[in-house]
This record gives sequence, C-alpha cells and structure tokens, in this order.
Amino acid sequence: MNPYSLALLFAVFVVTGCESVRKMDFASNPVEYAFHASTDMVATAVARLPERDPRFRGFSSAEFSKTGTEAHRIALIKFFGPVNQYPIYYYKNMPAEYYGLFEVYVYPSANGATRVRVSINGPRILVPGHGFNVHSFGFDQGRDIPVKATTVEEYEILLGIGKLVNEERMPALSLPNGAKPNQALEPTPGSVTPRAKEAESK
Repeated sequence: MNPYSLALLFAVFVVTGCESVRKMDFASNPVEYAFHASTDMVATAVARLPERDPRFRGFSSAEFSKTGTEAHRIALIKFFGPVNQYPIYYYKNMPAEYYGLFEVYVYPSANGATRVRVSINGPRILVPGHGFNVHSFGFDQGRDIPVKATTVEEYEILLGIGKLVNEERMPALSLPNGAKPNQALEPTPGSVTPRAKEAESK
C-alpha cells in the first residue's frame, strides 16, 4: 500500500472516531469554590471523601507536593473503574466510561475562608474492543480517546466537601436533561437537570 493510501485511511479513521463521540450539552459547573471553613478542616474533608461520601467509594486520596501558593494539594484517584456516575459522553450512541485523576488545590482566603479548586488530569473515555476481527485476523483492543473535562465530577467533589464541612446554600449540580446515575451510588445532594440537548464533541 502506497503512502497516500495509508494517509487517507488514517484520516478516515480519525474523522470516524471523532464523529462517534458525542457530549451532552448542559451548563458548565463551577470547578472552584470558597468555603466558610478553615484550611485544615477543608483539607481533612477532601482526604476523607472516599470513606465518608458514598459517591466516592472506590477512590483513594493522597497528599502531593505543593506547586505554588496552595496550602494543600490532594489527589483523588480511582484505580479501578470509571470516575463518572452520570453519562456525559457517548460513543456510538452508548454511554462511555470516563476516566481521569483529580487534583484538589486548597488555598487560604480572607476572613478565615478557604478557596478550593478542582482539576482533572488526563480526561478520557474508554472505547471497548470488539473481540476477534475476521478481517485483521486478530483481537480489537480497547483504547482511550482524550476528551474535555465535564465539570460534573469536579463539582461533585466540591459538593462532597461542602457536605462534610456543613457549607450551606451551594449551587445545585448542573446535569444534562434527564441524566441519571449509571452506578449503584447515592446521588449527590442538590442535583438538578436543566434543559439540555446533545451536541457533537469538539
């Protein structure tokens, strides 16, 4: 096969893969919040999320070295299984499993408040393999497709912190219309489902 044919096949593969990924459209959630609690209290709440909040069962927490002015930098890691409980991304019209590692940055703020910012490293969906392929005479392996952060899981973490430090009147979680948990977990308090429509992932 000549180089031009290979380039064409690669282009078709990339375009087809992108068109197969869809993201539900909805209002983005905050990924940062100022809590009316001490820095140490908030950091302790973050570290205890896996054991105190059913939503984060299966996660582990670990304190990382600081990179700037933050008082604490804590990772929330799930070694097995997806991190999402709501279907935000779809692959070929099927809910996709969403993966990534969360970092929680805890900053001291004015008047004894504590500012928290949540980010996700390596957000991606897992595309399962299709078993034995008679054309290639081999097995199709599952693969990861990089995607943009959903903001849903980031704000679920902030809501979980708020629950543990008794923060009041936090905004509700924004979700696609009709989204329901796809795992046997308790829903995060304050969830709402604003109007939404499906949109192609950029």
